[in-house]
Amino acid sequence: TLTNGSTVHYFKGSERVTEAVQYYYPVHHWSAWTAIETDDGAVNMERTCSICGKTETARIPDPCIGDKYCAGGAFDDMVSADSWAHKGIDYCVRNRLMSGVGAGTFSPDTACTRAQIVKILYNLSGNQTDYSYYYLPFTDVAPGAWYYNAVTWAYYNDVTSGTSATMFTPNAAITRQQLVTFLYRYTVKYAPEFTGNAAPISAFPDAGSVANWAYAAMFWAVGNGLIKGNAHDNGLDYLDPNGSATRAQTATIIMRYCQLIGA
Repeated sequence: TLTNGSTVHYFKGSERVTEAVQYYYPVHHWSAWTAIETDDGAVNMERTCSICGKTETARIPDPCIGDKYCAGGAFDDMVSADSWAHKGIDYCVRNRLMSGVGAGTFSPDTACTRAQIVKILYNLSGNQTDYSYYYLPFTDVAPGAWYYNAVTWAYYNDVTSGTSATMFTPNAAITRQQLVTFLYRYTVKYAPEFTGNAAPISAFPDAGSVANWAYAAMFWAVGNGLIKGNAHDNGLDYLDPNGSATRAQTATIIMRYCQLIGA
């Protein structure tokens, strides 16, 4: 058996040549770990090298310790394993609900956009319809955009009606009340048995700032533990309905939501 450093002899013409064997191992460029269901119903992880096509499978560590099996480990800016945001990002990446924003980054502290949240819900729905030829009234969503299918799906399934009759505003930061409204409308369509457990929001100092169109969704989100309030310097928790949600915060909320509906 040949191993690295083994000596081999061969003839080059009439000359006897002796060389040491050297193996050269390829450098793999792995994708992020994604969840796969095995034949026995268990869920493991899988990743694939974009160069040679090799596939690796591994168990899902629980809790994630931030080692090479971390689904978010493919991102240079992945938060540490002891961060509050790690579990949510890990979950969303592993289940192919969220991906990076380019150049090997996840950008956890960047505000999530309206296009991104609709794409997350589109991924969650598992819808495979090609919406590229569907009519869409939003003039700011061009055919061919990476989010066109997702926005069109959301429009035809009553998940969104846009920011106006002709605008979706895809690149605007998602507000917290818009986020829970998307989730609530998705639930009405795809998991109506989980639309209950609404809870009053009067205990939050800024409850009066919630828009009328978002009231039902906010009651539902608070009652189901999706929104828990942001701590302010005065020691009180605020809903911050008009505040943005970072990608890390969004990942955590999406994880809670999937656990709620058993996705």
